[in-house]
Amino acid sequence: MNKGTFDVQGAAILALGILGDENILPELRKIVEKKTKPFVRGAAVLALGLLKDKASVPLLIKIVEKEEVVDPVTWLYAVQALE
Repeated sequence: MNKGTFDVQGAAILALGILGDENILPELRKIVEKKTKPFVRGAAVLALGLLKDKASVPLLIKIVEKEEVVDPVTWLYAVQALE
């Protein structure tokens, strides 16, 4: 998931989340942890929520509790993912 423009990457990530492809979970966690471009990271956070990945809850909580600097859209997606 390293090639392509950021909007294409984000769209692809979101599509995999919508399709329910759990094979992408490890890669999604890596994307969120490495703090990539906001659109790509936000899409990864949103996809984790769509996939209901319980293993990612601590990572999402860290974003919501603002233990790190995060853009507002990613923060909102993290809140939604935890619902």
